[in-house]
Amino acid sequence: MNSKRIIFSSVITGIAGVILGIGVAEINHADQRPNAMYQYATIGGVMGLAVGAGQQALRELEQFDTPRPISAGILSSATHLTIIYPCGNT
Repeated sequence: MNSKRIIFSSVITGIAGVILGIGVAEINHADQRPNAMYQYATIGGVMGLAVGAGQQALRELEQFDTPRPISAGILSSATHLTIIYPCGNT
């Protein structure tokens, strides 16, 4: 797995989470605590970090699970491809 991609993805989604947290704090004017904006921003940032790291880690793991196609160089040298059917029908 590429750890640089995972860290980059988690930081970017963490920044997006901070922005969303600040937006939620601005929308929620009923919360009159003085630290409310910082709390929402922190929660959004931590959630963004976790989601971003998890999402990129899953993307990295999917690359190992997908079967790789046969190289085109092997098949390009063949001039005729014969298909053999198990029933004997051609």
